[in-house]
Amino acid sequence: MNGYAEPWGSAEHTLRTAALKKVIRRKRNEMNIAPPNPATVQELVFPDEYRSYGLPNGEQELFLLADTGPIQNRIVIFGRERSLRILSESDKWYVDGTFKSTPPLFHQVYVILPERFGGVIALLYALLPNKLQITYATMIDLIQNINPQLAFNPTYISCDYELSAINAFKNAFPGVTMHGCFFHLTKNLKKHLSILGLLHRYNTDAEFAVMARMVSSLAFVPINDLDEAVDALGEALPVELQPLLQWLEDNYIGRPNRRGNGRRLAMFSPNMWSVFDRVQNNQDRTNNHAEAAHRRLQIELGMDHPTIWKFVNALKSIQKGRDGEYEQLLAGRQPPKKLKKYRDADTRITRLVLDFENRNIIEYLRGISYNYEMNP
Repeated sequence: MNGYAEPWGSAEHTLRTAALKKVIRRKRNEMNIAPPNPATVQELVFPDEYRSYGLPNGEQELFLLADTGPIQNRIVIFGRERSLRILSESDKWYVDGTFKSTPPLFHQVYVILPERFGGVIALLYALLPNKLQITYATMIDLIQNINPQLAFNPTYISCDYELSAINAFKNAFPGVTMHGCFFHLTKNLKKHLSILGLLHRYNTDAEFAVMARMVSSLAFVPINDLDEAVDALGEALPVELQPLLQWLEDNYIGRPNRRGNGRRLAMFSPNMWSVFDRVQNNQDRTNNHAEAAHRRLQIELGMDHPTIWKFVNALKSIQKGRDGEYEQLLAGRQPPKKLKKYRDADTRITRLVLDFENRNIIEYLRGISYNYEMNP
């Protein structure tokens, strides 16, 4: 050897390239050979390569952490064993389900993300058969029993507006405070706009869109001032948006009692969805960490409703990235920042919230509504 690389056209280089291509093809073929797709969850059997996770040192670690076994309402949970320890050391969790990435044999993928060292990382993925409270309760029980030596005591859980999941977590962790995600609140509100036949106008009439967002902006009003804010907004809204405000009252505030003393209990109390205190305390208003985890999984899969085998391989691929992210947090690195436009919007919203007492309520709601969009 003369210290220089072999020329690209040499015979030796050609042979090495051919051999390398052969190895790559063989590895790809090995990866593509998956077991037959089971027809039912009862027939689903995980071979060893789908139950374990390869570490950088060549060792294998358990990746299929829990499995209720071959029953109709089967629950399967994936993640690294150390994920359980990290989860037990965190008192703040983010949880959410997604459907597009779910293998055909299951109903949804449920993700649990703890906050640790200032960052939030998806650590556990559960395949669930439905959205029943008993299913969520069983999932939580499975997690708690994987390693009985670990204790889980979250005090703060950010979630979607799904009563069955909310009740399951509250029953499992009596001291927890459930926080509804503002993103999901606006998402639900926009769905109701569609039901009312107003979505086209929302998308094409800027002033109408601002007025509609003033309804969801009630989340930025102190709970003790909600009654006054709802009354004022009811007088300011156009007649077309009155049903939207009534829908929010019915489900998230509570209709006024006929005798004029107080309100009926709402499905979701203001304590759960109000973000006024969260903004003041610099806490997250949304569950966007979970949404980002869903997008990452969807990108890795490149398709909706993959086979169970493709799904597990995607999780293991994502896990390698999560391992790197966690090591960076351990090393004291800061988690990725939001895009500048979102940081600027957060700054403006905080300024408005801190100045609430000095503002007319309608102008306040209008000001808040300029600083976010209602996603579909």
